[in-house]
Amino acid sequence: MNFTIYLLSTGEIQRIVDCNESAIDNQYNSIIEGYIEGNYPDTMFYIENGSPQSIPPQPGPWYVFNFTTKQWQQDATLAEQSVNQQRVLLLYQSDWTQIPNNPLTSEQQQQWAIYRQELRDIPQQSGYPFNVVWPTPPQ
Repeated sequence: MNFTIYLLSTGEIQRIVDCNESAIDNQYNSIIEGYIEGNYPDTMFYIENGSPQSIPPQPGPWYVFNFTTKQWQQDATLAEQSVNQQRVLLLYQSDWTQIPNNPLTSEQQQQWAIYRQELRDIPQQSGYPFNVVWPTPPQ
C-alpha cells in the first residue's frame, strides 16, 4: 500500500512509502509529519487538511512554489543563474572576435568589443535579473 508523507506545517510532500498499514507509524515523525493513503507526487500536489491539492501550473521558469503561502514566487537566484549562464555562453561564442589575426576589420572588431561590454554590463541593468534587455550582436 502507498502512503504519502507530508509536513503538517506546510503540506509539502516529503516522500512516498510503500508499506502495510501496520508499519506506517515507523515511516514518519508524527510530531512534524502526517500521512495519507495514496501516491501523490511532490511536483504536482501538496496536502491541506488531509486532502491532496493540485499545485497550479508554474507561471514561468524562475518561479518556485511556496508551500506556506500556497503561491508561486519569483526566485532571483534561479533567474540570475539562468541569465548569467546565457551571458557567459554568448561571451564565449564571441571570444574569437577579440583575438589577434581574426578575419574582422578593426571597425568590426570594435563593434564586437562594444557588444561584449554590453553583455558584461547586464547585471547592472535596472530590470536584472527578471527583465533583461539582451544586446544585439554585430552583423
